[in-house]
Amino acid sequence: MADFRKKMLVLASLAVIGAASASAQNFSCNAAPANPLQMRAEGITEPAGDVLLTCTGNTPGLNFINLTVTLNTAITSRLQASGLSEAAVLVNEPQPGLQYTANNAATIPPQVQNVFYGSQTAVNQVTFLALPTTLGPGNVAIYRITNIRANASALGVAPGGALPNNVIENVSSSTGFLIINPSQTVGAVLRGLNASTVTGAANFLQCVGSTSASAFTVNVSEGFATAFKDREIPGHQNTPGDVRNTESMFEVGVPAFTTAASPIGQVGAADTATRFQIVLTNIQNGVTIAPPTSAPSPNGAIANLISYAGGVAIYEIASAQPFSLDSFAITFPVSYTASPSTNSPGLGGMNVAVSFNPTSTITVASPATVPIPRFVDTSSPLTGFTVTACSTTLLFPFVSNIAGFDTGIAISNTSTDPFGALGALPQSGTCMLTFYGSGAPASPFTTAAAVASGTAYTTLASTVAPGFQGYMFAQCAFQYGHGFAFITDGFGGPGRGLSQGYLALVIPDPTQIARTPVPGSAHTGPSLPGEALFQ
Repeated sequence: MADFRKKMLVLASLAVIGAASASAQNFSCNAAPANPLQMRAEGITEPAGDVLLTCTGNTPGLNFINLTVTLNTAITSRLQASGLSEAAVLVNEPQPGLQYTANNAATIPPQVQNVFYGSQTAVNQVTFLALPTTLGPGNVAIYRITNIRANASALGVAPGGALPNNVIENVSSSTGFLIINPSQTVGAVLRGLNASTVTGAANFLQCVGSTSASAFTVNVSEGFATAFKDREIPGHQNTPGDVRNTESMFEVGVPAFTTAASPIGQVGAADTATRFQIVLTNIQNGVTIAPPTSAPSPNGAIANLISYAGGVAIYEIASAQPFSLDSFAITFPVSYTASPSTNSPGLGGMNVAVSFNPTSTITVASPATVPIPRFVDTSSPLTGFTVTACSTTLLFPFVSNIAGFDTGIAISNTSTDPFGALGALPQSGTCMLTFYGSGAPASPFTTAAAVASGTAYTTLASTVAPGFQGYMFAQCAFQYGHGFAFITDGFGGPGRGLSQGYLALVIPDPTQIARTPVPGSAHTGPSLPGEALFQ
C-alpha cells in the first residue's frame, strides 16, 4: 500500500510539472539592455546597466518563474543583513509609492509584491525565485533586472586601439520558458581616472626658504564623462529606469527619500560619492605641505577635501557634471625653513600617487561593513617637487702649466651680499675641480676645506694639476660662486712678461630657481640653458 501511495505522489508531481511546462511553452521573454553603462576599470563595485525582460503569452498554470543572472566577472552587489543580495527584479515597472518588497508584504496582499531581491548563488551569479507572471499594461509582463554591481577591475582596460572590454550579463531560467537574446552587454570598461603633476616650477633650492606661495600642482581628471559621480540624486533613485549617473542604484522609494538623500545602509545606496586620494610619499624632513580644502573644475564640479593625514589627502566629488569631463588642478602650498647645514629640507624628490578611494582587496559581494564604491589601486608614482642642493658650476676655458706658464685660480663665495632680499642664505661648501686636456689628473681635485661665504679660495695649476694644459670645471657646493684665472710665465721667478686674466663662465643650472632680480639688473628671467655671465 505504501509503495502504491508513493507512486501516486510521483505521478501527481509529474502531472503538475507537465502542466507548468506546457504553460511555459506559451510564455516567452525578450531580453534587452535598458541602459548599458560605462564602467571604471579601477572599480570593484561598478553599477551595471539594467536588463529588461518583456514577456508575453498564456500563463495559466504558470504562476511564477525563476531567473538566474550570470556575469562574466564577479557580482559585487551588497549583501543585506537577511543574506539576500541588493540585486533586484522589478515586476511591471512599479512607480514610487507603489513599490512593495517582502518587508512590507504584511500590510498588503502577497500577490501585490513587485520588488524581489535575489540570492547570491555563485561569485558571479544571483538567482531570483518565485517571480509572479502577472501581466501588466499591454498584456505583457516586464521584469527589470537592476542593482547589479560588477567587478570591472577583473576585466581591465583593453589594449590601446582595441574596443573596450565588456561586462556581459546572461539571463536564464529553471522554469522552462523561452528567453530570446539572453546575453546582453551591460557595461563597457574604460579607464576612469587620469593624473599628472606640474613640476616645472616645483624645484626648490635647499638654501632658499619656501613660503606658502611656493607650490606644486596635481592634475586629476576623469577618463570619461560619468566616471566621477554624486552619491545620489534625491527624487531620482526610486524610479525604475531613471538615468542617474550616481554611485547609488535603485532604492525602494518612500516619500522621505524623494526629497532628501537616503541614509547610509539603505538598500541600493552607496556610502559616498566618488572619492579620489592623493598620496604624498618621501616628504623631505622640514617640509610642510597643506592641501587646499576644495578645488573647482572649470565645468562646475567641485572636489572637497574630506581628510588629510599621514600624507594622504582624500577628496570627494560634489556636483558632478555627467555631460562633460570633470578636471581638477589641485595646488599644494609648500613651506620650509632653509638650513643646509642641518640638511633641512632634505634633498631629493617627493612622490605623488593618485587613485580612487577607498582601495580594497575585497573583490566579491560583501555585507554593509565593506564600502561601496571601492576600487583597486592602479596608480603610478609621479614627482611632486624636488629639493636641490645649492651649487655653482664654473668653467675655466683655458688653464696651463707647461712651457714655463702657470695659472692662478681664484674662486669667490659671494653668497653673502649687500642685497639680502635675494633670498639665499650665506653658504659654505667645497669645490671639486675636474680637468680635461693634456696631462689631466686621473681624478678630480677637491678643496680640503669648505670655502666660507664671503671668502675666496686660491691655488695654482702647478699645485693641483702640474704639467696640465686644457680646460677645467669647478663644481662648488654653494650658490653664487665666481671665478678668476690669471695665466703668466712669471710666477715664482723671471719670465718673459706674458700674462692674461679672465673671468670664469658661470654655467646656469636649469633645475635651480632664479634669484630675484635686482631692479635695473639685466638678469630678469630664469636660468638660461647655456653658458652665461649673469651671476
